[in-house]
Amino acid sequence: MHKEYYDWTRGWDDDHPFWHIHDIVTHNQTELDLVHKEVVLWLYKNIDNPERHCRWTRQVLTISVKFRYKRDCVWFKLRF
Repeated sequence: MHKEYYDWTRGWDDDHPFWHIHDIVTHNQTELDLVHKEVVLWLYKNIDNPERHCRWTRQVLTISVKFRYKRDCVWFKLRF
């Protein structure tokens, strides 16, 4: 399970720029750590082959996730 997963040589913005994006904003570092763990576990449990169909990263207080398929993004938004 990857803590972050995207093509860092291209950067976040250039790694599949037209995929569907959802950001989760947290209020502090503790909440970020808890939510991030929950998000990654959810991706591996609910998305078929997440390393092929998703990208995710965490910034200061935000977790960003990109999805190849809109249906996965909508399902994720309903959960988070």
